[in-house]
Amino acid sequence: MTRFAVASEDGITIAGHTGRCRYFVVFDVEDDTAKLVEVRTNRFTAHALGQCDPGNEPAHNREQHSHDSLLDALNDCQALLCRGMGQRLVEDLLTRNITPVFCEESVVTEAAHRYARGELLPGRVNRCSHS
Repeated sequence: MTRFAVASEDGITIAGHTGRCRYFVVFDVEDDTAKLVEVRTNRFTAHALGQCDPGNEPAHNREQHSHDSLLDALNDCQALLCRGMGQRLVEDLLTRNITPVFCEESVVTEAAHRYARGELLPGRVNRCSHS
């Protein structure tokens, strides 16, 4: 069975920036169908915890934050669907065998069902401007 998460602003729409999302909506793939498992509140990213202020701090001077708590929270997932994320998060996900899948969809359930049917594949990248 494949388990994946979708970064979401409100449990309905896909977040534009994974680190700032409010929720991770988790699905299992069963018979090419996405089955909702749970919604996890984002208490894992530095942005969600208020530890980043990207508007006032140039990327090249900003102290690097760890993604470990997010990676631990998604360790049961094989993929993370999103609209965008920073390059460091892309690399960190891949080191934990979690595949980032970038999509243009705006609705969580639509993207989830497309992924379950094999219609969304890794490859296209929409990275945020920070590292």
